[in-house]
Amino acid sequence: MIDGMNIQNYKINDFDFNANTEIIDDVTYRVRLVKIKSNHENLRTEVVEGLTKALPAEGKRFLVIADSIDSAASVRYVHTTEVEFVEQIGDEYMFHTANSSYRVKVLEVLSGNKI
Repeated sequence: MIDGMNIQNYKINDFDFNANTEIIDDVTYRVRLVKIKSNHENLRTEVVEGLTKALPAEGKRFLVIADSIDSAASVRYVHTTEVEFVEQIGDEYMFHTANSSYRVKVLEVLSGNKI
């Protein structure tokens, strides 16, 4: 399980999570990311449930850290390219990047640094 991880220690291909997202201190979100459409297969699954420190925001990348789907890895990182458009509808966010469209549902808001 990924609860309790320190997100400060993780980078993806020199993508610094903290420099490229808007972080609200002491809040972690448990989310479900659903791929609506895409012109690539990089996500590997249609649905990813995990934790994030920042909800989708225009001009920022969106990152979810989840349980690994590979036995050789301890965690799974799912990140998008920069968000071009985002719309909030209740506890869900619809957003588009250059290549894909996604829906994110906030499953739980956790206080404290859970990742």
